Amino acid sequence: MTTTEREQISRRARALWQEEGCPQGRDRELWAQAELQVLKGRTAFRDGR
Repeated sequence: MTTTEREQISRRARALWQEEGCPQGRDRELWAQAELQVLKGRTAFRDGR
C-alpha cells in the first residue's frame, strides 16, 4: 500500500466516522470499510468500470 493510498483511506475513514456520529471503539471497523471502498474504487478505475 502506498502513502497516497493510506492518506486516501485515512480521509475516507474519518469521513465515515463523522457520518456515523463519531462513535468510539469502531476505528478498526471503519478503517476496514474505508480501505475496501478506496481500493475497490482504484480497481474499478483500473478495469475501466
